[in-house]
Amino acid sequence: MALRRIWSRPLKQGLQAAFVAAALFLLGRYVYFRWQDVKEIEFTFLAWPLLISLLLLLGFYFGYSQSWQRMLSWITDEAFAVGRLTLYRVFFVSFVSRYLPAGNVLQLGGRVELLKREGGRRKFGIQSLYYEQLYFIGAAGLWAWLVLMVRPVPWVPAWLTGFNFLGVGIGLLLCLLMLTAPDAALRVAGRVLPSFSARLSGIVIPPLSLIRRVELLARFLIVNVAQGGAAYFVLWSIYPQVLSVPGLFLVTAAAYPLSRVAGQLAVLVPGGIGVREGVFAVLLGPFLPVQAIILSAAIIRLVSVLMELAIVAILYALSRLRAVAGDPDHEAV
Repeated sequence: MALRRIWSRPLKQGLQAAFVAAALFLLGRYVYFRWQDVKEIEFTFLAWPLLISLLLLLGFYFGYSQSWQRMLSWITDEAFAVGRLTLYRVFFVSFVSRYLPAGNVLQLGGRVELLKREGGRRKFGIQSLYYEQLYFIGAAGLWAWLVLMVRPVPWVPAWLTGFNFLGVGIGLLLCLLMLTAPDAALRVAGRVLPSFSARLSGIVIPPLSLIRRVELLARFLIVNVAQGGAAYFVLWSIYPQVLSVPGLFLVTAAAYPLSRVAGQLAVLVPGGIGVREGVFAVLLGPFLPVQAIILSAAIIRLVSVLMELAIVAILYALSRLRAVAGDPDHEAV
């Protein structure tokens, strides 16, 4: 039994690494051949669409962090002594950590540990992450479904688009699952993954009321639309020909959150680098030259990283100033 345990973990990690490598190879192969199809492409630069994208990205980060903090206030009646400034710092530091090896896991687990170190409790962090990921990823799927109702795309079968019975049924089922998701899912995951079970010992997930679930769904739907809209305006700023493609705003605004989800699921890839950009190129490939898609995805990635680092630096500076002034942030959640 001990020998089996010794070999099972490296084998599992090897299979995961092989799967990620195969996915990256296929994505790279697709991008390479699409790049060869179009030898020359004219790029330009428009400042005002890029400015709009920056504002949308700021809205994305603000809305995302606010939604997470709101969940913390819902899942506990205890007013634990963690101020808002500290919560912002915990949130954005965990964001930056996703660029470390296996960073998608560190981002979530690290946020729980940071919250505990700053005076919160681990179980509150785990509970909030459960709802956060459920609605963050689920809302991306819901937004994509809403887009497919009005704008069919080549990468989805026609019988799943438009207002047909099956397509509408799938979307309604997705809404139902998010609004009535069984809170026992974490405990089931604990039984399936023994290493995860130890972290969940003694944790009881309090059910959220229906009105709060609806609010969370609306919040994360808006957050996904803001991020997708930012991707469209970055694309517009370097390739204005996007205006000649009908309905491309909706397609882009749905494709980028889906590609982000793909990057999140590639847990071994730091920050989902390459996976997000490759999936984005696959989803928009039928509409635009892949060069414009890859360049816009790279710009979004660079701007996002710089924005996250700048926010973290500002939050640490504010914390130091408050500490020097002798006025620590004690605003409870």
